[in-house]
Amino acid sequence: MYEKKKALLIGVNEYDYYNRLKGCENDVSMMEEVLQCHEKGDPNFSISKSLNNTNETIKAEISSLLERDATMALLYFSGHGNVTDDGGFICGSNTSKDNSGVSMDWIIEQINKSIIPEVTVILDCCFAGGIANEESDGTLFTRLRKGVTILAATTENDTATEFLRKGVFTSILYNGLKGAAKDILGHVTAVSLYSNAESILSPWEQRPVFKSFVKQLTPLRFCLPTVRKRILRQMFNEPYFSLKEKSISLDFKSLQDESGKIGKNELFVLASFEKARLLECPDRIPLLQAIVEGKTCFLSPYGKHVWELFKNNQA
Repeated sequence: MYEKKKALLIGVNEYDYYNRLKGCENDVSMMEEVLQCHEKGDPNFSISKSLNNTNETIKAEISSLLERDATMALLYFSGHGNVTDDGGFICGSNTSKDNSGVSMDWIIEQINKSIIPEVTVILDCCFAGGIANEESDGTLFTRLRKGVTILAATTENDTATEFLRKGVFTSILYNGLKGAAKDILGHVTAVSLYSNAESILSPWEQRPVFKSFVKQLTPLRFCLPTVRKRILRQMFNEPYFSLKEKSISLDFKSLQDESGKIGKNELFVLASFEKARLLECPDRIPLLQAIVEGKTCFLSPYGKHVWELFKNNQA
């Protein structure tokens, strides 16, 4: 099925009444680079960019993003965030004391009304984690319809930072979409992006926030896989791991072909499994050392997980 995916990328450096920012336009350029195409060059999102626009223009652009049907929509914002007694806001260029910005509550209302089945929101601004929050009787909860995922640079009461004319959070997302957050098949999802960012940012730095109500996540980008599927599917065949708990003897004789030479394909496949952290050798020694010493190899815990996924046709 042909996918219709669209993304609105908003960046605001120039402000009439707030301090000027330096990295937001660069953030938009970085996100455009990694979202418009997959790593192999296949088209991904159809991109619309919005730079240094007012609150009124940004509202109109968000409405346009969400009003027409698509298989997926992505809203990205880099700029100032604002909090008042009326809630959280993303800030256009004309934000002032009398014009608080574009309400995060309004954004969620528009998303919840949209017919687009899957919507991802990425906010790189101060107080971003407040989006979709609602409090009742002292209990804080999140209100999202099915199919909505949010990645926020900070909690609802923290600030986001820039470094070298780039948003810190966006820089991590960029590297994640380039491959740092891919799984073994090369899929990059909002979950893997959050996990990557959360592991990089220390408890002393801004803490990212993830919110989602989905049955399954469509990858935001496809990168080159760590191991190709045709190689992974050999995992279940002899002489490899027809059984999940099987150990493979690595003495030279067992790896020889009929002519008495080490089979290049067997070595390549096992080396590919090792590179992808799918197999281990006793005492965690390298595969080559295990072959020289005539030891064994077996699936790692991660390898057993992947084995189950492929065996059940879930990958």
